[in-house]
Amino acid sequence: MLAVWFMDDGSRCSVENVYLNTQQFNFDDQEKCRAMLMRLGIETTLNKDKKYLRVRIKTSSIPKLHKIISPHIIPSMKYKLGYNPVETRFFGSGVTDSVMSSS
Repeated sequence: MLAVWFMDDGSRCSVENVYLNTQQFNFDDQEKCRAMLMRLGIETTLNKDKKYLRVRIKTSSIPKLHKIISPHIIPSMKYKLGYNPVETRFFGSGVTDSVMSSS
């Protein structure tokens, strides 16, 4: 379910900034989402996006997020994980995707 959520509402703004676009969630629901992610070992913060908050995955937790969701990400959405289509590597983790690199 996390992989589907990320493919739909996830975004990567740089190597260090991965977000779940939860701007329309109320504060309590965002905190519930953060608690669920923490149970998976993914640390988050709430960051302001204009006047709304959204969930930001802490840089130190991006490799953990990648490990959990990458087997379930469809090829057309791999860019959201930060894959460089030339190198087929996830930025910051050193992990090569065997599906992408075998083609």
